[in-house]
Amino acid sequence: MTALLTSLDPAGVVAAIEESFRAVYDLWALMPKSRLVAANGMVHFHTGLPHPMANVILSTRLPMDDADGAVSALCRWYQANSPSYGWVIGPSDSPTDLDGLLIANGMTLGASLPGMAIDLCTARLKTRSVRGITLQEVGDETAVKDVVAVMEHGYGLDRSVAEFAAKGCCAGGFGPNAPIRTIVAYHRGEPVGCASCTGAAGVAGIYCVAVVPKHRDKGIGTLVTKAALQMGADMGLSIGILQASSMGQPIYERIGFTEFCRIGFYVWSRETNREAISLDTR
Repeated sequence: MTALLTSLDPAGVVAAIEESFRAVYDLWALMPKSRLVAANGMVHFHTGLPHPMANVILSTRLPMDDADGAVSALCRWYQANSPSYGWVIGPSDSPTDLDGLLIANGMTLGASLPGMAIDLCTARLKTRSVRGITLQEVGDETAVKDVVAVMEHGYGLDRSVAEFAAKGCCAGGFGPNAPIRTIVAYHRGEPVGCASCTGAAGVAGIYCVAVVPKHRDKGIGTLVTKAALQMGADMGLSIGILQASSMGQPIYERIGFTEFCRIGFYVWSRETNREAISLDTR
């Protein structure tokens, strides 16, 4: 079991951001028709679903001399077997010119995501209620459909991708001991927002923060993010982490998050060779 991170030590925070992200895919790999491979210095995940987060290279540790051929071979495989795919470049990935190798293989930079962290021991996690909004933790399979609805409309996802992501987050079960726990915001019974928390990597990793478009700018994103962080604090975790979109970053900064690193996300699409994907959904 990974030791709990108890301070905002930069090296520890950056390592936890990378480890936590990969741990989510360990859970998603329990889903049918998914494939997680760790071999030849790379970790990659494949489903064949139409989104680059569902077909993605998660980690690359290659020596300079071997990188070109290995990267090109894996790009060719994903281009032949996926409608679109992504490649994550984190602070510890190598070689240093990995971005150039991806561009040479037809990929483009889809987003540069700030990796952020917050000290849960000093954070102000209590927040004002939002008029008409109630929060409920997902506790059974029936409630998973509400997460699917929020992800589909909040992220603009294909229904099949939304179902995979939502069900994947619940693949380990429900309740306080589940590896990922999800909170849903309801407006008069309609699911309008969600956020998930996992304690992998010894931190409270916040994922799947989404609000449906017609209910944005009402404080719901802040509400579900703080609720997810509180679940982490209740689990005995001291540090919260996430990767922010440009839309979400100002919200997280107001909550108290600080940027520690950047995560590059490169993308490729079979149809256009340029995946026009917005990651700004929070």
